[in-house]
Amino acid sequence: MKTIENKSDFKDWLLRFNPEDIVGISCDGSCCPLARYSKSDEVDAQIYWGVQTNNYEYVPEWAGKFIHKVDCYGGRISAEHALRILETCGD
Repeated sequence: MKTIENKSDFKDWLLRFNPEDIVGISCDGSCCPLARYSKSDEVDAQIYWGVQTNNYEYVPEWAGKFIHKVDCYGGRISAEHALRILETCGD
């Protein structure tokens, strides 16, 4: 079972989509790309974060950065855009 701690598993999930496919919506705790990934059947994860306070709990540092950058973007997030954001989030 995959977990949220492994950034490469999340990247592999994003790579399954066509670049233009929408993989999530920013500022939506139930529909951002990382939340959608965490809800997939292959992932054992619970994600909790406070979008309004930028208080990301129980997620690795890279995931908190990813969530923040997605939320700063606003709107619908394509797989290609999510991958570009992910590359800027460290390990």
